Amino acid sequence: AKVARLETKLARAFSAEELVRLPYLQFRHLRVTLQGVAHESVSLALSEDGLCLFQAATGVSMAAITCDEEIQVSGAPSGFSLVSRGTGKCEVEHKYASVVGRIVKLWMAYKKEK
Repeated sequence: AKVARLETKLARAFSAEELVRLPYLQFRHLRVTLQGVAHESVSLALSEDGLCLFQAATGVSMAAITCDEEIQVSGAPSGFSLVSRGTGKCEVEHKYASVVGRIVKLWMAYKKEK
């Protein structure tokens, strides 16, 4: 819970445009539905390579999207969804999902242009 509060403060302290210039960013404690299967306690990591979803407890990768892949990020009722050729549709739920979704969209676009 303490980590989640710190992540929220980070997201509020910096604009999304400033965050995309960081080399690495991670959001934890997400609920993710990937290819119809729900997963709890998932981490979403953004790096120079792209986006990676992995189980927080084990570190096992669930999906990876490189920056040069086409990705669609859109709002969903309880979070946001992202669609890519490699992962298909992925729905992400988090208390601050709209902020996370906006950062993901900007991050992937910024890193693709770099």
